Amino acid sequence: MRLESDAIMVGVNTVVVDDPRLTVRLGDRVVDRQPLRVVIDSQGRIPTNSSMLFEEGATFLATVKDVTFSESINNLSTKAFPDKEGKVDLISVLKHLGKMPVSSVFVEGGSELLGSLFDQGLVDKVAAFISPSIIGGRYSLSAVGGIGTEFMSDKYVLTGVKRDFIGSDILVTGYCKRGV
Repeated sequence: MRLESDAIMVGVNTVVVDDPRLTVRLGDRVVDRQPLRVVIDSQGRIPTNSSMLFEEGATFLATVKDVTFSESINNLSTKAFPDKEGKVDLISVLKHLGKMPVSSVFVEGGSELLGSLFDQGLVDKVAAFISPSIIGGRYSLSAVGGIGTEFMSDKYVLTGVKRDFIGSDILVTGYCKRGV
């Protein structure tokens, strides 16, 4: 199974908590093109020592207001996309990425970012891993937050579903349709 994207998107909470590199790593094989790293960060909270900022490739920070950093960070650009509620306007971010041109964005976000994208109908395809591990608990976050749906008739359904076994994990992919 190949998943290729021009960009990889996360929310700032993922950066703060996990400190991801957001790079393509294929063992010893050299990868000649890294996807654009896109961080949704309404207040410009990205730590300037984040691992991703020291990797090959560029990072784009989408904020609510213009932010500047006291130190120069290579390959980091920022742009403000405020919405009416004081959050990052995800539709405007995606339109901006399309002009770069970025035609495919892989979102490896947390619950809040994924929920916002689903709430706004901005998800075309899902790639979800199922692991033979049990985690969670009463206070665990849902994989997809946001407002969600009130009625089953408004749920998202995956069509054209495929499954691939990757080690002991299962990758489920499918295209999103709402209200099926």
